[in-house]
Amino acid sequence: MATPRAPGLKMPLQAEASSATALPAVLRTAGSRADGSDSEPLLPSLRLKRTLELAPASRSADAPASEVLDARAGLLALEAADGTTIFMRADALAEQLERARPELIDTDGLIDFARFRDSRDTTRGALGWVWRRVMELELVDDELNTEAKARARELLGQKIKDSAGEWAAAWASRKGAQALMETIESRLAGAPGLYHWSGGVLQDSDRCAADDPRLSAAKKAGTLLVFIHGTGSHTLGGFGDLPGSSAWGLLKAHFGDRVFGFEHRTFSESPIDNALALAETLPAGSQLCLVTHSRGGLVGDLMCLDPDDEMLDELIDAWRPAPRFDERGARTGARELAAVAAAEQAKLRRLAGLLRAKKLRVERYVRVAAPARGTALLSDNLDVFLSTLLNLVRRFGTWGAGTVAGVVASPLAVAAARKVADRSLAFLARVVLEIADKRLQPDLVPGIEAMLPESPMGMLLGRAALAPQVRMAIIAGDIEGAGAGLVQRIGVMFVDWAFFDRARNDLVVDTDSMYGGLIARAAAPETSPPPPPPRAIYVQGPEVSHFRYFRDDVKSAGISLPAALGAWLTHEAPEQAAPWQPLDLPELKPAAAGRTSRGENEPVDNSVPVLIFLPGIMGSHLVADDNRIWLDPLDLARGRLSRIAMGTHKTVHEDGLVGMAYGKLADHLEASHHVIRHDYDWRQPIRRLGADLAGVLRTALQTHPDQPVRILAHSMGGLVVRAAFAADQTLWPDIVARPGGRLLMLGTPNHGSHLFVETLLGQSETVRMLARLDLKNGMQAVLDIIAGFPGAVHLLPAPGFEDTAGLADKDYYRAEVWTELAAINNDFWFGRQLAGKPTQAMLDEATAFWRELADTRWVDLAPERVAYVFGKADNTPCGILLQTEDGKPKNIIMRGTPDGDGSVTWKSGRIPNLPDERCWAMPVDHMGLTSTGKYFADITAMLDKGMPIRLDRLAVSRGEDAQAPLISYRAGPPPAYPSDAEIACLALGGRLRPLPKRKRSTLAVAVRAMDLRFVQVPILCGHYKGDPIAGAEGAIDRWLVEGALSQRQRLGIHSGELGNATVVLMPRRHEESLRRTGRGAVVVGLGEMGRLGAEGVSEAVRAGALRYLLHACDREGEEHCSAASDSVLPLRLASLLIGTNSAARLEVGDAVRAIVRGVLLANRDFALGSGARKAPRGRVVALELIELYRDTAISAAYAVRALDQTLATELAQLDAELELSNELQYGNGVRQRLSATPFSDYWPRLAVSDADRDDSDCSPECWTPRLHNPIPPQALRQLLTLYGAGDASATLPLAQGFDSPPLVRYAERLRFTYMGEKARAEAILQQRQPGLIEKLAAEALSGPSATRYAPGEQALGHMLFQLLVPVEFKATARKANNLILVVDENTANLPWELLEADAKPLVRTTRMVRQFMTSRFRREIIRTDALSACVIANPSTEGYHAQFGGAGWKPRLDADGKPRPDRLPSLDGAAREGEAVVRILEGAGYNVSHAPPDALAGDVFSRLFARPCRILVVAAHGIYAKRGADGHYRSGVVLSDGLLLSAAEIGLMEIVPDLVFLSCCHLGKIGTGEGDQRLAASLARELIDMGVRCVVAAGWEVRDDAALSFSETFFNQMAVRGARFADAVLLARQATLDAHPDCNTWGAYQAYGDPAFQLRLNAGAPPDDAPLLAPEELLDWLEQLLLNTRLPDAGKGELDFDALDKRIRRRLGRQPAHWAERTDVLQALGRLYAEFGRVGFDAARMALLRAIAEDSSQGLVPISAIEQLINMEARQAERLSTPDTGQDLAAASVMIDDALARAAALSALAGLHPAGDDEETAGIVVGAARPNTERQSIIGSAWKKKALILLRHQAPKKEAVIEALQRARDAYARGEADPRAADWNPYARINRMQLDAVLGDAPEGEADATRCIEAARARFKRRFDFWDAVMAADATVAGWLAGAALPGGGTASEALIQTYRDTLDTVTASPRELDSVFVQLGLLADVLRLQGGKTATAKEKVLREVIKALKSKA
Repeated sequence: MATPRAPGLKMPLQAEASSATALPAVLRTAGSRADGSDSEPLLPSLRLKRTLELAPASRSADAPASEVLDARAGLLALEAADGTTIFMRADALAEQLERARPELIDTDGLIDFARFRDSRDTTRGALGWVWRRVMELELVDDELNTEAKARARELLGQKIKDSAGEWAAAWASRKGAQALMETIESRLAGAPGLYHWSGGVLQDSDRCAADDPRLSAAKKAGTLLVFIHGTGSHTLGGFGDLPGSSAWGLLKAHFGDRVFGFEHRTFSESPIDNALALAETLPAGSQLCLVTHSRGGLVGDLMCLDPDDEMLDELIDAWRPAPRFDERGARTGARELAAVAAAEQAKLRRLAGLLRAKKLRVERYVRVAAPARGTALLSDNLDVFLSTLLNLVRRFGTWGAGTVAGVVASPLAVAAARKVADRSLAFLARVVLEIADKRLQPDLVPGIEAMLPESPMGMLLGRAALAPQVRMAIIAGDIEGAGAGLVQRIGVMFVDWAFFDRARNDLVVDTDSMYGGLIARAAAPETSPPPPPPRAIYVQGPEVSHFRYFRDDVKSAGISLPAALGAWLTHEAPEQAAPWQPLDLPELKPAAAGRTSRGENEPVDNSVPVLIFLPGIMGSHLVADDNRIWLDPLDLARGRLSRIAMGTHKTVHEDGLVGMAYGKLADHLEASHHVIRHDYDWRQPIRRLGADLAGVLRTALQTHPDQPVRILAHSMGGLVVRAAFAADQTLWPDIVARPGGRLLMLGTPNHGSHLFVETLLGQSETVRMLARLDLKNGMQAVLDIIAGFPGAVHLLPAPGFEDTAGLADKDYYRAEVWTELAAINNDFWFGRQLAGKPTQAMLDEATAFWRELADTRWVDLAPERVAYVFGKADNTPCGILLQTEDGKPKNIIMRGTPDGDGSVTWKSGRIPNLPDERCWAMPVDHMGLTSTGKYFADITAMLDKGMPIRLDRLAVSRGEDAQAPLISYRAGPPPAYPSDAEIACLALGGRLRPLPKRKRSTLAVAVRAMDLRFVQVPILCGHYKGDPIAGAEGAIDRWLVEGALSQRQRLGIHSGELGNATVVLMPRRHEESLRRTGRGAVVVGLGEMGRLGAEGVSEAVRAGALRYLLHACDREGEEHCSAASDSVLPLRLASLLIGTNSAARLEVGDAVRAIVRGVLLANRDFALGSGARKAPRGRVVALELIELYRDTAISAAYAVRALDQTLATELAQLDAELELSNELQYGNGVRQRLSATPFSDYWPRLAVSDADRDDSDCSPECWTPRLHNPIPPQALRQLLTLYGAGDASATLPLAQGFDSPPLVRYAERLRFTYMGEKARAEAILQQRQPGLIEKLAAEALSGPSATRYAPGEQALGHMLFQLLVPVEFKATARKANNLILVVDENTANLPWELLEADAKPLVRTTRMVRQFMTSRFRREIIRTDALSACVIANPSTEGYHAQFGGAGWKPRLDADGKPRPDRLPSLDGAAREGEAVVRILEGAGYNVSHAPPDALAGDVFSRLFARPCRILVVAAHGIYAKRGADGHYRSGVVLSDGLLLSAAEIGLMEIVPDLVFLSCCHLGKIGTGEGDQRLAASLARELIDMGVRCVVAAGWEVRDDAALSFSETFFNQMAVRGARFADAVLLARQATLDAHPDCNTWGAYQAYGDPAFQLRLNAGAPPDDAPLLAPEELLDWLEQLLLNTRLPDAGKGELDFDALDKRIRRRLGRQPAHWAERTDVLQALGRLYAEFGRVGFDAARMALLRAIAEDSSQGLVPISAIEQLINMEARQAERLSTPDTGQDLAAASVMIDDALARAAALSALAGLHPAGDDEETAGIVVGAARPNTERQSIIGSAWKKKALILLRHQAPKKEAVIEALQRARDAYARGEADPRAADWNPYARINRMQLDAVLGDAPEGEADATRCIEAARARFKRRFDFWDAVMAADATVAGWLAGAALPGGGTASEALIQTYRDTLDTVTASPRELDSVFVQLGLLADVLRLQGGKTATAKEKVLREVIKALKSKA
């Protein structure tokens, strides 16, 4: 039958065919820039026939021209835009595209080349175009061709006619291909052999034969270093960069002249041939070090085989190349393949014999980028692969002379290197072109065949053993991101299977493949003792490529790869050399058949919830006649899958769960459940499996009658559960009848799965892996076995089910359908007409099964008890597509969807009747649903509570548009030989790759709501440039670092600039070092306030974290005085939410991302920059974000939860991962925000500007013409005198016309631009009568009634609102809560604050702040950190009229004829205003410089410039544009002697204030075009331009009393209460208007600035007289008082209590009476009073008793109030029994009995049967939650105190004391809980251990104490709680009492004293807490005294000494 002719190629052309003669650049030598020589062709025998210049077009028909290229056109060169060129025959190209890219075929049956682009590219037109031109080439016969034909005739042993057809057939044979490759290599490549290599070009004289004496001498001298190159290369080509690297000198020094390069044939010979040649050449007994590159690694692995491995012979026997079928059918016959296999097996046996006989020992082996598992692109595209290789060699390779020239500076050496390079390029180019021209298949080329994924080489090396003495290491690489360029895009364009670029690779070899070969078995040694562990280096980045591994610029952990290579070859212990890492390959876990013991007792029946854990299909191991077949990779490889085929005579049964998929999860669930691992024979019908499961579930219900029974089912296991419910219809009702019974399905195919259709068609990865693995059975045999499994057939898509791709075209439940599908299912790699064919009987049984499962009404019984979790993978099969030709089926294409987990689509997973809200999504594949550790807690939570912790619900699609696009695909080449772990993973629906999981640095991120004063790790906060230390930073300075920040600020070295940071780490105690805590501060500079963004926060945090890492590592080295180790120093860091509570106003989510990103960057940069630094290598491993307020903390916690998505790009780039907390953490002092924060609202902007000036391009000055007299006034007078007019000069208006006041130009049009919460900015142009508003305002705001105000329609404000505000904005203005008014020079003087609507001023309800548009501003602004202020109030105005009274002014005379004082009226109100402001600022901690009333100008200027100030206040007379005696106009504050404080002087202030308050008439005015007339310029404008953050200035005259009200309110809000600027202005306006309703001064003050600006405070909480409007405010106040009692300097004496009590009573007296009766208030009072111990006891007790007794209908009294009362009474009873002057044993006995009675009652209350339970079992409910640790500890503590009181009687009864202690011990034992649980609290166990020890029964001893210490330290790191801290010391005591050794070398008392001091000195402890520690130690001492005996007495003495020492310091 004739082979169908390939379709033609329709080419889109720029023009007609070109006659250009230039070959592609890749086929020309490089020209020389030195001598100007041109490039020359590499191959003289190559002829360019013609060139087609291509046009980018969507279709060829749309191009300027087109041409159909016949498939017989011959050899083509496809040149891409970047010069990359692919060589391929036209017919091969056409056939390839017809098969792989059928969408390119047009209606004429031609392949439209215009559409040949990256198949992932969704762009249209020319955007995705790749190709530039196509060239037709011809290889002309030459001598090489003639010789190759002669050699072919010789090998084939037959005559071949000189016809194209006959030679095509000859070349297509294995021997013909071998003849061609041999000829090319013999003529163009160098002679093979072992060469002595000195780093330069290899010379013939360097070649050593087998008996060469140089080899013998080298062998005697030591170890030989041999380099083995890769495909088409040579020693200089593969390793040419190495001589120029830093490692070459080390290698030469170590190996001397014993360095060799092994030249070998890489095309005509197989790696086995190469290894044999090397083994034959080497002298017997040689010791070797091998370095291999690329394919050379296969040769190296063969040289490192263990010849004594028992399995080697079996592997050699199994060596056979698998036949490969394609559509052409031209394959080598079975006889020839058998002959080839026999020949290769013989060579392998000879090689093993040589290794054994010659005792060749490889000692060190470094394998670089070896295709040990093959390279995928070779399988289908040898011509594309080799073309790519040639392009990459030209682009990246080291085939030039550069390296040699750098090593041997000799022109001859350079010329020789260039000659070798050109010859090598010519050789490789000839190979590429010959293979492409003759269409050679890869399995015909011996050297290439070994690199195929399906090659038996992968099987051999993957299973063989590494010789035990070999220390092996590998280097693997991955080019990242844009480094790959166009090469990878071209690679994927020729295939339709798994894209090459989806896998990591170095452009030539898949990175995964580099981890195959001998290394796989070596990583899991089976011998004892194990051989040296292998190591690896994995490099990733754009600098990585296949040709750059031996360059110094490619580094790992800051160390170059050549240096690492040198260390491995020369280091005594190479495994310890940096940066080599352990080879952490995935392993096949043992079977998870039963509980994994952790040293804990097995839970007894009916004690904990029961969990039945079901795996999916293939998830249970199967044994046949006691031999595990599934899942045993070796038996599967031996072809024993048939032993578990249905109908076999073998006895098959299940044998445990597959550990890799289920083991870890099962072990995790053991901590909370009695787990029954239900393995089953998944081959069997699911109905039968369901019946078996029903019995197991029924037994569980009966065996555990009081416990919930839960089911966790994965995959097929969920269908088994449904079958069980169908078999026993009362089963599910019985399960949900108990509280807590649940069903959780993970990836169950509730409607079947198209994965099994894919499997039966031989397309799934699982079945292809099995066929690849099986050395005896082919694909069809494997499919026949699987098709015979009823349980598998039951997984076909349910009858009638419509999957994501739609209803199936074929009925899968008709047996003949599978025969039809097989007829058209041809696989390029595995054969023709493939399909598993289930019998009709089996299909009928499956149909009946689905019919039975259709009833899902059981779900409706309790849908809240059922949950389903979906997975996520890139592609999940969801249907098939039948391709037709002439109406007949031709081929099968699989259809896939991203909406699935790789095995089950989301549509198939949905169980009918289950609500959407019971479905969640986990971002992992099918196997990952049960094997991803980070989600185990979610699974546990869903089983326990029915809800996950972090999983999101599956999004519900709304219509077809929401559906993800479908994928069409066919399976690709057979997978590389799989590892054992891959086999398990693929079988269970996972996508594991052999590449080990990269050791990504992990950062744990959590949010903690707490008061920062109690943080126990260094905390990071921000500091703006110029800010003082205050607020949160002030609290850190005072409470955490003992004033160290203030000290640095005084020294001038505190941070402020962005990128700077201050680090303070406090000295640590030994205990802090052990638990990795310790206080400190990291203060990062934030730069200028107002300029900070998210990027700035990241940079600031990065800088701070880097400095912290440096300091912490230095401290670690100093503390431990030891050299740095290879391990990483784990560091913790806390941080405030920088940028969220400042002028930056970042959203919480943005701040969280920025902070975390900064820490990640710091970790990366520190690791890269550390290098060889002799210090510990630190890394921040945990970051806690600290926030005081709960609402913000919750928002931050949500932001943290989303970081995996929001930082996905950064995490990939930084090679990091996040461990995100799944809940908000809490610490001491968290607060509830009690009022809304208005600044979370949006602030719209209204910009009002002069439209006329906006529309012109003119500066302000052009609108204000100025005439300046060029003659100075004095000179003019002299001139007038000279001309006889000197007398007239006194009255002549000299300046008239030469100087004029600042001109205010009235705009004709105003532009209003409103920027609100819409995407648009709304602009309106309003025409107006120039000057109308200005003149109306001037008339109303001047004269006697300037300050008068009367609301209503006649008011000025109402008129202004109507005339000024456009109609379109009036409604918006009325509703606005916030408004930033942006004004310019022409609109700033309008009285906007007076606007009035509906008879109310707008500013009464609207927070309005101005901002000024200016192009003149100071670039560099300097501010002060000091809390300083300058107040100028009512200065002297003496001499005013003489200056500003006019030319004719004369002093007025009084009655006595004396001149009256030349001054303005004294402003007594301004003086009072100044004094009030001084009083407020000084009360707020400001250092105020106050210029008193009548201060002279000199004093004012002196104070103004004497020192910087943050606040400037001026209350005085002000003038604007007043003409002086010299004729000039001036503006400013009036001072004495006719002087002013003007803009000129203000502009000279070097230090810019933050806030300026001008309570002066008219100084708010802003002139137009003031230019350089600084004396007349607006003072307000000058302040704004120079950078003052906030300016308040009066625009017109203000009234004294109203001004005082405004100032007092404003500064109280700003300086005392910390209000934001806009709030302070609003409250000041409201207060002024309310106090002075007839005055408009409230509107005179114009406020410019940042509405969110706050003055930094030193002040504390608001005063007690502040009004409270809600009881929650009172509770918050009481909580803060309680928190203050826990601070180090808090007083706890009787006077302190009395003062506090009075303070509380006084505040309660001001509140509504019923507040004091609220139960929550009473409990808060009880907790607070209890902190004062004895003196506060009565008040605390009464408060708690009242709280318990009050009405609890509102649920305000928690049970904790009763527990607090019990605990408090027990403590008070102990105090009453203390042997001092106030001892009262009788009262103590009564009180302790009261406490115990309450405890008994509380326990009974929690009991199942309160009337019948005894005291010991009360509160312990079988089947309910475990006993409450906290409550049992309180009960135990009360009984201990009972024992202590009994001990303090004069004649204590030992029996009574022991009984009380025993009851205490039992209570603690009940409260111990499970130590395996997360966050286990060891408090109860520690107390029980202590009591056991003193009672004489201490079985646990040291091990249990150590566990408690570790748990306590872990809890403290999470909580910073006092009790967690002290538990570590208490556990040490417990261990010591039980006989354990104490730390340190001193006495017992010294060791224990130090232990407690290390603990107590590092935490804040209240007297009550310290007293508890002393009482506990005293009790132990008293009991030891009671017990008596020498040992007890000695220990009692030690404890007494400890108590005495601790009390003396306390």
